[in-house]
Amino acid sequence: MLAAFEAKDGFAAALTIEGVVFVAFSLSYSLRGYSKKGRNRFFTKGGLGWLTVVVIATVALAGVFDWIAIFSKPHQPHGFREKWEAYALLGGVIAQPILAAFIATQVPD
Repeated sequence: MLAAFEAKDGFAAALTIEGVVFVAFSLSYSLRGYSKKGRNRFFTKGGLGWLTVVVIATVALAGVFDWIAIFSKPHQPHGFREKWEAYALLGGVIAQPILAAFIATQVPD
């Protein structure tokens, strides 16, 4: 079985899904705004936003597992450039759920 090949595919999928869900997260907070018909408490209290934070964090965790599979022995990055690229990818995966949670805590009820 080609675990590294599957991990690369999974990593690309995780990054794509995480980005799309982050867009959904942004839209969920726009649903909190005023409406002539009123809003459901689920939206006004940020329930959908926090639900998408959980989804983003779950997908990010899958991305971290795939990152470990790709960049662990014997495929460890060598040299400054390879290490920079590898850890920049990891930082990008981890940053989205942290940023989403930060935004969710800053939005007033």
